[in-house]
Amino acid sequence: SDARICVQPSRSAAGGQLNAKQLNNRISNASGTEELLTLFAAHSTSLDHIHAGNLWNKLGKQNIERRHEEQLERLVQRTLELIPFCDARNLANIAHGAAKCRLPASVVSSLFAAIAEAAVRKGFAGFKPQELANTVW
Repeated sequence: SDARICVQPSRSAAGGQLNAKQLNNRISNASGTEELLTLFAAHSTSLDHIHAGNLWNKLGKQNIERRHEEQLERLVQRTLELIPFCDARNLANIAHGAAKCRLPASVVSSLFAAIAEAAVRKGFAGFKPQELANTVW
């Protein structure tokens, strides 16, 4: 069963609707931090746990600047709402990507605590060695 929280389709900048798969593809193909954060801002209410994992994974590969911190704080808050729906892969992608963004502890400590709690609660079920390594990195 799919536990996505996507009640309404999100809208693209041009006003067209994006379904969950289209949004995930846009995140995957985004060209950099600005585009990723713009996608988050435009679609934050329809962002699901899979999108969050993908978004953090992609952001972890970007050059994050201090000017991005406010938007990333909003992403942390939205991600906290989605943690209960995450599987091992989503948790690993979020943890690894957020760590690579090198945000201040004051911004991400609650996110890392929620990830750790969710992983322990699930008994680390479903974690492959690489996912476990990425989570604790």
